[in-house]
Amino acid sequence: MARGNALVWLLAGMVAVGILAAVALGPLSGDSSSAKRGAHSTSTLAEAGTGPPAVRQATGAACDADRAALDAAEVAYLALHGSYASEDVLVSDRLIKSPSSLHDIQVTDGGSKYVIVAASGSSCP
Repeated sequence: MARGNALVWLLAGMVAVGILAAVALGPLSGDSSSAKRGAHSTSTLAEAGTGPPAVRQATGAACDADRAALDAAEVAYLALHGSYASEDVLVSDRLIKSPSSLHDIQVTDGGSKYVIVAASGSSCP
């Protein structure tokens, strides 16, 4: 009887750990759109240079991460198709989830070059 009781307690403990893990990790598994919204909500302070240093640093980190994601998508598209592409094409090929609200991609020379620039109204440099 003690063996069956121990099994029940072990099972209850595993369920409790699973619930705690789901609660703790749930918010961390979302997409980066909330990070982009956060960058936009603090953009006025960051542009004016009057916000707290943490606000300016967080906005800079969101800009850097967005630029890195676009660069990685362009490199992947180049490996697959032999040229660079606009954001809309990167979205349709599922290399990025949605067009960036922080940066724009300008493709030149028939797809042989690209430049990532700050989107209008963006707080990114």
